[in-house]
Amino acid sequence: MSNHTTPAPLTSGRVARALGVSRRTVINLVDRGDLTPIDKADGPLGPYLFDPADVEQLAAERAR
Repeated sequence: MSNHTTPAPLTSGRVARALGVSRRTVINLVDRGDLTPIDKADGPLGPYLFDPADVEQLAAERAR
């Protein structure tokens, strides 16, 4: 049996904090195609959900 666990998806707010930007900037990143959500939480105002690995990769690209 594997001990690997899948990290929980990150909300738009958590992504914003991780990147040091506003939630609006996260939405702009999605709109431009720079970040792709893996899902959306329930409800009309539910946040996008993101793969932590994708967020880490974007953070690394933005740091260059």
